[in-house]
Amino acid sequence: MKRTNLMFLVIGLAIIFSGCSKDNSLAPELSQSDQETFLKASKIPFTGTSMPAGLPIGGDTTFLPNGKTLITGVTVEWYDHSDSCAGMITGSSYWTANSLTDPDGSAKMWGKADIIVDGENCSGKWELSWHGYLTLYEDGSGLEIICDANGTGKEGDVKGMVGKWTYTMNYVFSDPTTFFYATDGYIK
Repeated sequence: MKRTNLMFLVIGLAIIFSGCSKDNSLAPELSQSDQETFLKASKIPFTGTSMPAGLPIGGDTTFLPNGKTLITGVTVEWYDHSDSCAGMITGSSYWTANSLTDPDGSAKMWGKADIIVDGENCSGKWELSWHGYLTLYEDGSGLEIICDANGTGKEGDVKGMVGKWTYTMNYVFSDPTTFFYATDGYIK
């Protein structure tokens, strides 16, 4: 019985792999390198900002025996804006954040977010999963946060699209105008 199952597995894999070749595609007029170029070209790059639109709410804080602090379930609203991408990434964003803070103030951060698209000619919803790091400036004058996010369009004009975001904050404590994220990335 085991040999029969193994034989079916080997035959099945042989059938699958025999159908694969470098230039075997649904569009035979294109080579695989042409297809890869098309996929890369279909990325729409963007830059923008994410501005605070509310104060953080909730969350649970746990002081750990190793001196670290775990914070979970903080929610906050921001507003993401970009003149790129025809409004497909502009709208209110709702974040759930968690962090593990070291005694020196640096932290690992992660969570989920939704961007409710309300661009000029576009509507929909993105769901993002993100992670990042908070690092204090050596002189104590501010902090840097860099977060990477992967998103999937779930509703409206962005449904079925995917994207990657990088959120970067360089906040100087004495200058409140620096409390925002610069964003860049792509959607496709």
